[in-house]
Amino acid sequence: MDKKNFVYLNGSIAAEKRALISVFDRGFNYGDGVFETIKAINAKPIFLYEHLQRMKQGIKAMGIRQVLLKNLFQDIKNNAIDRLVRQNNLGGCASAVRITVSRGTDPFGYMPGDSTPATVITCRPIDAKLSGRLQEKGVEAVFLRDLSPVLPGVKSLNFLPNILGKKQAGDKKAFEGLFVNRDNMVTEGTATNIFIVAKSTLYTAPAYPVCPIHEGALNGVIRSKVILVARRLNIKVKEAFFCERDLINADEAFLTNSIIDVVPLVAIEKKPIKNGCPGEITKRIQCAISALSKTR
Repeated sequence: MDKKNFVYLNGSIAAEKRALISVFDRGFNYGDGVFETIKAINAKPIFLYEHLQRMKQGIKAMGIRQVLLKNLFQDIKNNAIDRLVRQNNLGGCASAVRITVSRGTDPFGYMPGDSTPATVITCRPIDAKLSGRLQEKGVEAVFLRDLSPVLPGVKSLNFLPNILGKKQAGDKKAFEGLFVNRDNMVTEGTATNIFIVAKSTLYTAPAYPVCPIHEGALNGVIRSKVILVARRLNIKVKEAFFCERDLINADEAFLTNSIIDVVPLVAIEKKPIKNGCPGEITKRIQCAISALSKTR
């Protein structure tokens, strides 16, 4: 018998096969919505407040009225994620929780109305052994020069450039693809933020709202935590653009997101970064992020 999985849909937890969304849903038709992916440990979401704040910022940027989502945020406050994870028998391991908000059902064209948003929460197990290997050994990446995120400052459902970029990277046997903007600056990965270390200083591309919403990088939750812990460790941090050659010549580099945390970037375009091994500052950041996550 197939295992029954459960999802949260518009206020109720239902079996996955019974959770249905209209064919007129704007998220399905236009990518008109936002999402967040959160790591949960023993059913407890890590950095939940920060993820919800970023989601609310994206909702505001897209002109979706937050009052229409009060039930979703109240349910989350009342431990809907915890209950969903446990109902899927994932309470004893690490899981990836995704919260999705679509603008809702509207069959009348591009102009959005004031429809009721569709809200979904799903969860799946995280391969802890794979994550551990990535964090220990590091990964490779390639540059993406012919693609750019739709709105880097918003984690929107319109994710096609990221998907195509991830495919390009996979076709080249790389873990990640790194976007290069029109000024030839490296901004972010398809699903990660990118940091480099040069002369003991940590660099990462500026993110919205520091720079315009259509430029720079998404303000990743782990990105923000890395900046925080680096400064606590007396590591100098600069939110500044860097070019391809800066990355190629870096002393160290690493990628971050909420599922993999901090993963060393050891090669770019098949060329090793420095000696092709995880660097000491990267290892210190990994330890600090791991410790910080356990407090949340």
